[in-house]
Amino acid sequence: MSTTQHGITFKKLHPVLGGEVSGLDLKQPLTTEQVNHINQLWAKANGILIFKKQYLNEQELKNYSRYFGHVLKHPFIEGDTNDMKHSDTEMMTIGTKARNDLWHSDMTWMRFPPKATFLQCADRDDGDFGDTMFCSLSNTYNKLSPGLQSILEKMTCMHGVQDLMSRYDEKTMGDKLYPNGLGAMSKIENEHPAVIIHPNTGKKSLYVNNWPCKRFAGMSQSETAPLKQYLMDLAIQPDNVYRHKWDIGDLVMIDQRCTMHYAFHDYDDTKQKRIMQRTTLTDAGDSPGKYIYTNF
Repeated sequence: MSTTQHGITFKKLHPVLGGEVSGLDLKQPLTTEQVNHINQLWAKANGILIFKKQYLNEQELKNYSRYFGHVLKHPFIEGDTNDMKHSDTEMMTIGTKARNDLWHSDMTWMRFPPKATFLQCADRDDGDFGDTMFCSLSNTYNKLSPGLQSILEKMTCMHGVQDLMSRYDEKTMGDKLYPNGLGAMSKIENEHPAVIIHPNTGKKSLYVNNWPCKRFAGMSQSETAPLKQYLMDLAIQPDNVYRHKWDIGDLVMIDQRCTMHYAFHDYDDTKQKRIMQRTTLTDAGDSPGKYIYTNF
């Protein structure tokens, strides 16, 4: 079913999460009313909002992103993921060889994790490959028994980036700090609540992800594994997953506070092209569990 307001049409794509918006050219400046309406639709779509045929260039993607938060510079990955260096870029271009074929939320290892990622398909070859799946962690929380919800609300988790750093030959020095672009420095492992409250919707959401969440605080990874596996199995049940098939010009707004995602690596890197552009957003001072509920 589609609804239209202020010339903007919204169509739900999945019973749990995912919605498509049409009627806007994101290259053009937005009014405050339009931004507020997009935020409302983003919440209605449970964190996954899709715009088709936008074809934004790098500057236009950054300009649009800034309506919704501060665009972060990635702390240690260069914009071109085939050349890993310390970066001062605000946008990543994710090439064919970059792999994200595991369920994860972006950069929750940081002291102040991102609120969102905006991901655009810049170029790709024709063919049925390279889809991205998204799952709802707020709906996962709702599926839990009241008893387990209560237990998790009292728990915290350790999120760490050590294995990704090793993959990109970044030295995992325990005392090294990384900037978030707003003056805050992050260790490579940080502690966050297992359940958070979304600042705009007031909904509770599981903040335990497959990666980079490592373990529950005060527990080893082996002790954590059974409960974490149960939660992840629940999160990725088919009725809780929206699968997006990319076309060039697609832009997906991903709320990192209430979702995980998984990019299929079901294609030949040497023969098929899949180029994505990404911005990562935060708000000054945001950290999970300290969000304040506000109406739009």
